[in-house]
Amino acid sequence: MKRQVCSLRLTLCLISIVIGALHAGAQNGNPPPPPGASAAAFIDSVNYPFADPVEARLVKLALEGPLFKGSKNQNRINELQLKTARSQWQNLLTLSLNYNDQTFAKPGPAGQNTYVYPKYFVGFVIPLGTLFSRTQVKAAREQVEMGKATQEQLARQIRADVVSKYRQYKTKNELLKLQSQLVDDEQVLFTQVQKNFRNGSVTIEVYSLEQKKYNDDQAQKLNLQLDRDVIQLQIEEMIGVPLESVMKQK
Repeated sequence: MKRQVCSLRLTLCLISIVIGALHAGAQNGNPPPPPGASAAAFIDSVNYPFADPVEARLVKLALEGPLFKGSKNQNRINELQLKTARSQWQNLLTLSLNYNDQTFAKPGPAGQNTYVYPKYFVGFVIPLGTLFSRTQVKAAREQVEMGKATQEQLARQIRADVVSKYRQYKTKNELLKLQSQLVDDEQVLFTQVQKNFRNGSVTIEVYSLEQKKYNDDQAQKLNLQLDRDVIQLQIEEMIGVPLESVMKQK
């Protein structure tokens, strides 16, 4: 009976050692950051001081949009997959316990048994690949790192896009103001040429030339206005609110 107990204890001890080794191997490497921590770090890294406070507000709103939120969700999925891969070895461990109700001992001298067979048989099976390879864990860890790098690149791209579009918007708006002033001046000149043409003081060629110039300036104004409005719509798509409301903030 003592031999049976010792054999059972030795088997359980060996199982505990192997499980501990597998668990330590699965936890090898730096643990993943808590959910959301890396995303906050990315926002801080791209939200450096801007000369224009409007640009800072636009970047913040763009990074709160669904595109960047989707990258945070993907990073969370990658971290969960890494956690699953680290615990995958538990599904490969097979443990068995059998009870022997047969007696095979033979009587010996002085009524003692010569052979003693244990009543309990404990066994476990662990694939060797689990002990010597952590390919799934390594692949999942690399996926987490790749996801963080992709998220950082996305944050940089969003910042560059929204700032670039806002500066284009400001440029188009200034050009539109200049063009509007030019059109106003041309309208005054064209009105005077029309009056002189009716009085016969200018020729048809002068009248036609001034009319063409006025119409060209009008067309240029409309094109600039269209370009500005399109850029404004693109910015509002990224930030999710009217651009004017952001520009009015102090």
